[in-house]
Amino acid sequence: MIDINEDLWFDTFEEYSIKFGDVRPDYKKLKPEEAEMGALFNMELDMHNGGFLQFYCNWGYEAYIYALRGLESIGALETKKILEKQYGVIARLKDDKRVDELWAIPEFLKD
Repeated sequence: MIDINEDLWFDTFEEYSIKFGDVRPDYKKLKPEEAEMGALFNMELDMHNGGFLQFYCNWGYEAYIYALRGLESIGALETKKILEKQYGVIARLKDDKRVDELWAIPEFLKD
C-alpha cells in the first residue's frame, strides 16, 4: 500500500486546481490533461467535503466531463461508473428551466 501524505498531494497537484479555477467555466483554455487534473483535484476535495452534489454545483457539467475523462485516463473505471451513477440522479434537471443556477439543483431533488 502506498502512503502519500496530504502535503505531497497538495504540492504535486494544487497548481492544476488553481489553473482550473482561473479559467472557470471555460476549461477548454487549458490543455486537456491540465483540465482533467484540475477536475480530479477539485472532485477529490469536494467529494470528501460534501459529496458529488458539492463538486457538481461548484464546478459544473464541463468539469464533471473532464473528471470522467481523467478517471478513465488513470484507469479508475469503477470510480468513473460511480460518478456517472451519481450524475444520473440530477441528469433530469440538466435542461430544467427552473434551475437558474447549479446550486438550485438540491431544491428540485425533492420532486
